[in-house]
Amino acid sequence: MSPSTTSSFSLIRSSNFSPPSRIPSTTSRLHPPPSSSSFSYNVRIDLALVPCVLFLLDLGGTSVISVLTIGLMVSYILDSLGLKPAAFISIWFSLITAQIAFFFASSASSLSIPVTVLVSFFCGYVNFLVGVWASLQFKWMQIENPSIVSALERFLFACVPIAVPAMFTWATVSAVGMQNAGYYYMVFCCVFYWLFSIPPPSSFQSKQEPTDQILGPLESCFHMLHLLFVPLMFHVGSHHSVIFSSSESICDLLLFFYHL
Repeated sequence: MSPSTTSSFSLIRSSNFSPPSRIPSTTSRLHPPPSSSSFSYNVRIDLALVPCVLFLLDLGGTSVISVLTIGLMVSYILDSLGLKPAAFISIWFSLITAQIAFFFASSASSLSIPVTVLVSFFCGYVNFLVGVWASLQFKWMQIENPSIVSALERFLFACVPIAVPAMFTWATVSAVGMQNAGYYYMVFCCVFYWLFSIPPPSSFQSKQEPTDQILGPLESCFHMLHLLFVPLMFHVGSHHSVIFSSSESICDLLLFFYHL
């Protein structure tokens, strides 16, 4: 090779024509990796559902506690073995079995038919909310089904402010009596409205919409109507026989009507 050819080849080889170390991928922009964010409102749900669960366990007795203990142990073993869907199904099966055991073990079945239906509905309602809460703790659910976990989070925040005040009032009335039950219910409604109904940002918000709220206008409207009118209706229903019997009863009625 001639010297001119060799120098030209060296010049081309040493020139800065190396490809970039990283080329942005169109596929990664169109399909971003799944978010690894987790449910960040466990403390609020703990404050709402754990006392309800303890109250229901106290009503259900040993049989309900035994069913739940065995079911949770099986779920823990399955989760330790890496069988995540099986652990998920085991938790829901345990909750359903515990609900059936609660109905036969508690004294709810010995009450009148309307009261039994109402008690069974609220117990099953809270039991279902506990299952939804447990479902949000599975990391594989958050990664593989982001739309489902967002819907479950929204369902949880929409239902807790309606179901939990009734359970708290039931437990309080069982301890101290029915005289001021309407006031207890009104206080619990205000507390859980403040905790859940003022919509916080979603735990599973997308990067495209970082200000997603958990609740929409429809749920917030129902929660406000519940806070305004249900304590009054509960007081009228529980004290209908003495609602106009004295000036104190009329003042109680006015306080419930103008409590906001």
